[in-house]
Amino acid sequence: MTANPTKTRSDSDVIKQMCLYFSLFMIIVSIAACIYTGQTAYQMFTDWARILTSPAQLLCDYFSVGGLAGTFFNAGLLGLIFTLIMYSLKANVTTGVLASFILTLSHSFFGMNLVNVWPMFLGCAIVYGIRKDKLRNHLDVAMFSMNFAPFVSELLFRHELFGSAQVPVAEAHLQIWGIPAAIIFGIVIGFIFPAILPSVKKLHNGLSLYNAGLASGFIGMMMFAFFYKTLGFGAPSTFTYENEIYIAHGNNYNLFCNVVLIILFASAVIIGCAKNKGFKGYGKLLKDSGHNANFIRDYGEGCTWMNFGFYGFLLLVYFDLVIFLMPKGVGFTGITAGFLLAALTFFASGQHPGTAWTIMAGYVILWAVIALCALGTGRDIPWFLSTQGYLCTVALGTGLSPFAGVYGKKAGIFAGIVCAIFGCIVSTFHGGLILYNSGFGSGLASIIVFAVLDHYKAKKRTE
Repeated sequence: MTANPTKTRSDSDVIKQMCLYFSLFMIIVSIAACIYTGQTAYQMFTDWARILTSPAQLLCDYFSVGGLAGTFFNAGLLGLIFTLIMYSLKANVTTGVLASFILTLSHSFFGMNLVNVWPMFLGCAIVYGIRKDKLRNHLDVAMFSMNFAPFVSELLFRHELFGSAQVPVAEAHLQIWGIPAAIIFGIVIGFIFPAILPSVKKLHNGLSLYNAGLASGFIGMMMFAFFYKTLGFGAPSTFTYENEIYIAHGNNYNLFCNVVLIILFASAVIIGCAKNKGFKGYGKLLKDSGHNANFIRDYGEGCTWMNFGFYGFLLLVYFDLVIFLMPKGVGFTGITAGFLLAALTFFASGQHPGTAWTIMAGYVILWAVIALCALGTGRDIPWFLSTQGYLCTVALGTGLSPFAGVYGKKAGIFAGIVCAIFGCIVSTFHGGLILYNSGFGSGLASIIVFAVLDHYKAKKRTE
């Protein structure tokens, strides 16, 4: 590490301004999306209303449900509201809060919306209030807890409790008894989640960055069992909507998303270079292990902005290559775009191109071996790197990049292989009702990888 250049602003102010920038960027993109798809503002708000009132089980594609413009508006508005909450509470915002913010922004493409996030957030606020603690000191925990949002949408818009009392809302029906049920559910999560979150970190020694996914996965399994086994609710299913504009574009927005992401990442590099007056210091950041890291503190605001841009470009190149070279998979769906952004969650506290590439390499190596075995035995290749599930898991699999930083690149590749094996089965444990599913998969992989490396006394990097 290196000493941080002289500060003119606190890290908290830097992070708040980053959040504001990302939120406003999404709002502006929603306007561009209206122009691109030929929609009016009224149509965008109508589509957005459908997002608010639809079930939100994992892999519910908001590009289909709510349109391109409605999805970006959903992300931008949620981001803007939580940025304003940071300012209004005068919170001392940390890189943990920035991570929770990026996850909120990214999951607004396929699961979170302005309706279904509040019970958990308010549940945490109530619990911290009971403990005479301040919510502003735990904004990251409260925002991480919102990944249980699909449970709330199920209670509000799908399941009839104690009769069929319901009210028409937009194109759906709001279940009246679902409102108190959702509030109670949020309070329960508010009690359990803050207790589990710090505990699971011990299972992997902090080497899995998406720790909230691991904690959520364990809780999600219990909640899924309670609702769909103990109470006997009907099994959840992914909500779909036939969007004619989306279908006309081939059920993806490859060109639009590429242009938007190139602008976003390029602007971050330009901002970083301007603040840093060049690339000085970024080379040292690329050598950071990413374990218990804080890039803003150690390398400065400029290098952190540059890392968002350069790391984003690495992810975009990987996604584009596998999408265009393996056409049997998917393109830039709302899910793909959201997970690419989710892969940037810890750009200020652990993820960078110098280590993240090893996780992607692990996926490529595993797929190559599987493909050769399948072809050699006359079978069809069972999956591709462009399959939706594997695009999702490689994104949050990059949260295992500290393994490469601490133990070396071979350990990172090994972690990527294990994560690829785990990634696409864990949703069956919770019915797709937690959004940090890929973080759960990478967390489970991290437990195995850390146990193996620790048991055999793997040599740590010394540089």
